[in-house]
Amino acid sequence: MADVEFQAGPARIDRLDRRRKQSVTAELNGVEMGEANKAIQALPVMRNLPRGVEQSATGQLEARSRCLLHGLAVFAGVSMIYACWSCCSARSSSRS
Repeated sequence: MADVEFQAGPARIDRLDRRRKQSVTAELNGVEMGEANKAIQALPVMRNLPRGVEQSATGQLEARSRCLLHGLAVFAGVSMIYACWSCCSARSSSRS
């Protein structure tokens, strides 16, 4: 299912928001990102992360999350405009 390899890498400490960062990358080979992320979240090691260790979305997963949030914000904005428009048009028709 997976080939795990340990390789020598550069001797440096990567940081994200001033905290040490470890990266895990994967080649999905045709598996959808959402499906792969669900499988990762279901792993026992991801449910019981040690204290001080947290998962953060970066790369394509982060972009996907941002896109979803922006879509919800646009939907909320359009809904509010429609609600105000329908309220104003209801008031103007009741005055006539």
